[in-house]
Amino acid sequence: MTVLLLAEDDPDLRDGLQRLMERAGYVVHAADNGGTALRLAVAEPPDVVLTDLDMPELDGLALCQAIRGRTEIGDIPVAVLSGRLRSADTDLRAAGVCAVLLKPMPNAELIEVVRALAEYGPHPHDTTPCRVLPADGAGRCAGTVSASCGGRPRRDRRTGGVVVDPLADSRNEL
Repeated sequence: MTVLLLAEDDPDLRDGLQRLMERAGYVVHAADNGGTALRLAVAEPPDVVLTDLDMPELDGLALCQAIRGRTEIGDIPVAVLSGRLRSADTDLRAAGVCAVLLKPMPNAELIEVVRALAEYGPHPHDTTPCRVLPADGAGRCAGTVSASCGGRPRRDRRTGGVVVDPLADSRNEL
């Protein structure tokens, strides 16, 4: 079974996300802050990390940076789920975040992003794009994609969420 490490400080949201992902067939290890999440990731490396951005001890950005800094877990896919992301947030790309998701996010889309990241599996996060979601006929990613590949933030017209699309053209900019 696929193991998801969930880092979310809001207990109600953490419990709801944990139930959602368990119903979708994932084994979920939940942490209420980034420090606990990092310790869990080192002790039992997950297949995917899903983290909030604003948390105590280590925020989601620092958690991703800490994961990337450890050779034993540095290639694990990391997705950030946040309610306060701004289009100017470029630190996520530098930290090696694979997917950027804006709350609220439709359940089916969240499950699809985690599934795609799990299927893609561990991969380098230096300059390698994380192109893990289904592409449309033109070869464009059809959803939330890598922040580590140098893409530009844009608003997804289907979900309203902010995404970073490495293949975005000027028509998709915010």
